[in-house]
Order: sequence, then structure tokens, then C-alpha cells
Amino acid sequence: MNGIESIAAERLRQVSQEDWTFAHDDSHDRGELAGAATCYAWAGSMSDQSRETYESNPDLWRLSPMMRRMWNFSRDWWKPTDRRSDLVKAGALIAAEIDRLDRLSGEGHAQQEIPLDEVFDTMMEVEQNPTGAFLATQKLYLYMEDMAAHMVGFREQRDRQYNENADLIARIAKLESGAGDTVKAHDTGDQT
Repeated sequence: MNGIESIAAERLRQVSQEDWTFAHDDSHDRGELAGAATCYAWAGSMSDQSRETYESNPDLWRLSPMMRRMWNFSRDWWKPTDRRSDLVKAGALIAAEIDRLDRLSGEGHAQQEIPLDEVFDTMMEVEQNPTGAFLATQKLYLYMEDMAAHMVGFREQRDRQYNENADLIARIAKLESGAGDTVKAHDTGDQT
């Protein structure tokens, strides 16, 4: 899997196996998800030599200024593995935080729960039956296309609404400026 696919798979794993649903993520409204992503990105950015030092003494993770400042979860949830996996976890946590912010701001495409069981089952098909991987991968791509179409539809709707609002604001501004001129002309006429 490439980077994007790995991040999507990790996000699905987080939701399906760890039960980190939208409701769970929404309860972390003080930047905790972004902070956790920062910690995993930091771990993923370390050289192999630095990682060896930290891995030989796990308390170093906990004592580091980065972890003390940014990790707002139980130490039990801190599970660094290797550079790539840590970066994948960081990406999945960033995606979770972006989705949480979108839900908070009312962005429509992030309001729907993803049918994770279906997607996860398809991913398991790929893992358990490599010969059927092509068909399972096709199912995932079709699902992703559906999500992309939904997002495009949302963006088109948002753009239409923005244009309608801009037109309305322009008309109001025109009426206000025209109304002001009419009042001034009327006031001048009454005074003569």
C-alpha cells in the first residue's frame, strides 16, 4: 500500500478496532488528536540512532518535552513501532482531527459515518486472499469514487450557495447605495 492507502487503512483500524468513532473524536475538542499526531510525526522523523536510544529506555518517550507538552492521552496509548508506521498513525490522527473540525463547522461531507464494516471486510479479503485482491481492491476504489463524488457534490453545492450569497450581498449593496441617493435627492427636493 502507498502512503495514502496506509493512512486510510490505519484510520479504518482505529475506528473499527479501537472504537474511535466520530462521537469519540468529537469529545477531544482541545487539540488532543492533533497533539497525538504531532507526537507520532516527531517519532517518525527521528533517525534510527535516536529511535534506538528511546526504544532502549522507554521512559525517555514520557520524559521528552514533546510528549509532556503534546500527548494528552494515557501512556498506555503511546505505541511507537517504526518510522513508517508512526508516520501512518500521525496521518490517520490528522485525518481524524480534520474530520472533527469539519463536523464542528458544519461541513456536510464529514457528517456521514463511513460504512466501516463493509470497507474493513473488503480490506480483510485482500489480506486473506491475495488472489482475490484485484476484485477487493476494485470494491475499495468504487467506494472511494462514491465518497469523492459525494465530496464533489458537496463542494458544488457550497460554491453555488457562496455565489448566491455573493449575488445577494451585491444586490443589497446596490439597493442601499441607490436608496441613499434617492433619499438625498428627495431631501434636496423638499428643501427647495
